[in-house]
Amino acid sequence: MELRFFGGLTIKETAAVMQISHATVEREWRIAKAFLKVELAKDISTIQKSEGAISVTDAEEKLFEAWSNRELLTTLMSENWTGLKLLVRLRSSPYFTVTELASTSEIEFGIVNSLTRRLEEFGALEKQGTGFTLTNRCRVLLENFEKAIGSSLTE
Repeated sequence: MELRFFGGLTIKETAAVMQISHATVEREWRIAKAFLKVELAKDISTIQKSEGAISVTDAEEKLFEAWSNRELLTTLMSENWTGLKLLVRLRSSPYFTVTELASTSEIEFGIVNSLTRRLEEFGALEKQGTGFTLTNRCRVLLENFEKAIGSSLTE
């Protein structure tokens, strides 16, 4: 997005600079535009422009959701799937602080702290007091993982 918007590069130029395919740049550009539209439309139901009203379509909502899931999945896979391991741990016991998660999972506190913040940011965790619980979105995600692998995720 930065190269297209701030740098003024074309899709073809962006693909060359980033050494990725033309199709990837187009897809990422559509997702970025949809993301911005959704974010801008959250507080304002419609944004007025000289050409008329801009509204968020179902397709743009789905693109935004896919983008959010991509960021969440990246977080789950980081540090050798530690993000996913933390979610499975939280599912088995519905409330943990960062310190408890780190000590019971035998994972460095800094890693757990960073991952829980990112998981909260992407809607997988909800902060309650000093600890965290899983969101419904996260429960569905874990169920979908289990269906995909044909096995239950356990600690």
